[in-house]
Amino acid sequence: MRMPQLNRIAAALSVAGCVTLLSIAAPTAYAQTISTAAGTGAAGSTGDGAAATAATLNRPIGVLVRADGSVLVAESSGNRVRKIDAAGVISTFAGNGTPGYTASAASATAATLQGPTGLAEDSLGNVYIGSLGSIQKVDASGALSTVAGNGIQANLGDGGAASDPAVRVDRPLSMRMDSSNNLFFADYNACVVRKISTANIISRVAGTGTCGSNGDGVAVTAHLNLPSGVFVNTDGTLLIGDGANNRVRKITVGGNITTIAGTGAATSSGDGGLATAATLTFPVGIHKDAAGNILVAELDGNRVRQIAPDGKISTVVGQPTVPAGTAGAATNLGDGGAPNSATATIYNPAAFAQDRAGNLYITSFRGNKVRKITFTTPPGPSVFKSFANTITAALGSISPEGEQTVPYGGTVKVTVTAKPRHLLRVASNCDYVKTSQPIAFVPNGTGTDTFNVTVNGPCQMEATFTPLIPTVNVNSEAAANALFTTTERTDKYAPPTAPAQTSGIVGKPVTFKAWVTDIAGVPYASDTNVITFKANGVAISGCVNVPLTLRGSNVLHIREANCVATFSPAGNVTITSEFAGDTYNFPATSAVLNHSVVAQ
Repeated sequence: MRMPQLNRIAAALSVAGCVTLLSIAAPTAYAQTISTAAGTGAAGSTGDGAAATAATLNRPIGVLVRADGSVLVAESSGNRVRKIDAAGVISTFAGNGTPGYTASAASATAATLQGPTGLAEDSLGNVYIGSLGSIQKVDASGALSTVAGNGIQANLGDGGAASDPAVRVDRPLSMRMDSSNNLFFADYNACVVRKISTANIISRVAGTGTCGSNGDGVAVTAHLNLPSGVFVNTDGTLLIGDGANNRVRKITVGGNITTIAGTGAATSSGDGGLATAATLTFPVGIHKDAAGNILVAELDGNRVRQIAPDGKISTVVGQPTVPAGTAGAATNLGDGGAPNSATATIYNPAAFAQDRAGNLYITSFRGNKVRKITFTTPPGPSVFKSFANTITAALGSISPEGEQTVPYGGTVKVTVTAKPRHLLRVASNCDYVKTSQPIAFVPNGTGTDTFNVTVNGPCQMEATFTPLIPTVNVNSEAAANALFTTTERTDKYAPPTAPAQTSGIVGKPVTFKAWVTDIAGVPYASDTNVITFKANGVAISGCVNVPLTLRGSNVLHIREANCVATFSPAGNVTITSEFAGDTYNFPATSAVLNHSVVAQ
């Protein structure tokens, strides 16, 4: 069963693109038009430098809308990744057309690719390409390198570094990056879904490596059958196009798998009813919009189905009344009309991508085209709401605040002001462009961040402000102790027990520690901050001008001095310290002002 399916679809597809704020299945709310974005329908890989609609494509599968708005298309039989720019001009992004595996190359266009299919982009603008036996990366300079695999198809190395020479991948048909830059991919022939973490560890997320269908349950013990699509939800759950099982399945964060569409029968029926009672014909590409609608590309059904949030399924592109393989099914018709009209058809839909305006791109695998659904009437309303988190609103403000209606695609200039020495975090499902500081942090003394928000539909922006230090008085020994004990692990801090230490420390190594908190919350150079430890007022040898180093894991920017000394004072000894002071926070002092000393 595996090889006939593989030969029939040649290389299922990739899921890629931006989440939109619009739903495709709302024809009464706004008009949609289907058209051809690239390809003439003839199989080939020609036309660079001219209009993409006049170019030829060779079995396009993966499609990706990049952050810069350009569209990438993976030609599985053309052994290239093509690029369509904002003007509609096509060029070659990677691959020279010769099938093969190139481990690295200074220019991706000089490298060989072997049946590229999956496409993804991380937050740094690196593009990932899944090909037979490998996943490769093209960086901002255009250079190509290998992320995993060596061109030999296999399923090996889970639990180790993805870059380990022993790691093998089979056929990463569909790839998707989550918000933390973890890469998920459907390894088609291996019948598994795998993950490459930001720590470069490759692991199995679903499937056993044996193709089949043994039902739902624990994802890593369940069987998949030629998984062809993957989508990462914002909550961390995954949607899987389980191709030869004719189902769409969901994997929870806890690792359980369930079926959300399809009965397993290889037909295409059930519109108007629950998706779990409907049938699908080799579902591959998976996409989800911000309204919660799930789009499914039925490769062999020659249509796009939609699963609404209420679980009901419908056909939104293609004709459910035209059986697969009959006249009208294996075509790409209807350009200029509505995608769900009686004349619109789509041939072997494979993958989805959406741009920021909500336009949807769909690859037509055997049709050798990329189709595009354009929103000709702006969906509405375009509502923008901004607010400061009520818990922390007293620490800053966001302007304009509240709800407002703006023209579709309009821009709102947002200014967020935080009190000095506070972190600012902004959470949003809007598209925004920075015009000033990095959005994650308002530096001490600045306090203001400004950026432009493009509103393409209902969206909101929330600002949260967090103090860099607790609002306690640290100008006393008791307050300093309270500060340290609430912010440091207990095994890293012991408060002073008494001003006098017993003679039990005679002849034994003693560790002297002191801490200073930077009230400004900014780490200053440690060579300007030193502490001298004294016993009965006399500097201890080896503990003079001990530099303070930053505890990097602590947001309070606590600086620490450590030294070890062995000495033999007579009788009781009082341990004190002297802080040399700095020009930023504190004057020189020998008291316990905002620091403490412990002999251990």
